[in-house]
Amino acid sequence: MPTLDAHQILREAPAFVQGLIDEATRRGIDVSAYPIDHVCCRTANKADYVLLRTQFLMFSQLLSEALIGGRPICTFRLPRPICVGPREISLLELPSPKSGQSYETGLEHCEFVVRQGFDRLAAGYPQISFDLRGMGKAINPELVLPLSANRAVKFHAQPLDEVIELENAGTL
Repeated sequence: MPTLDAHQILREAPAFVQGLIDEATRRGIDVSAYPIDHVCCRTANKADYVLLRTQFLMFSQLLSEALIGGRPICTFRLPRPICVGPREISLLELPSPKSGQSYETGLEHCEFVVRQGFDRLAAGYPQISFDLRGMGKAINPELVLPLSANRAVKFHAQPLDEVIELENAGTL
């Protein structure tokens, strides 16, 4: 089994994100107008989470490690953004695995910020079956486009770093 490496994950991120964009485009969704907020790296187990958390802490700024849904989730500001064409992604989310869920360690999704509202976005793509389960979240609801190989594109109303600032200020 290869050793986990945060730097390798970041090297793989541009091609991974471009692959998500390409798959969304093939399904008929144009995401070119939406900023990419962050990428998410899932972990298969707590040991992988602790190892990657430790590695990212060595060179990234920890914005938050909060208990969400009963498990810790870290958000890091990267020292250099991930570049995908002209787009820059400055944040990486690292959630500890949910109890009873099975994940592979590695990149899983990216999230776009959609400020005009999810109803308008979804109405523009009536042929798409979005996952609406995250719409009821109290903080930063989400609209999800499931893709192949357990990957996804997610849409949020607010950038993750803004949500963290509001949480830290006690206004959420």
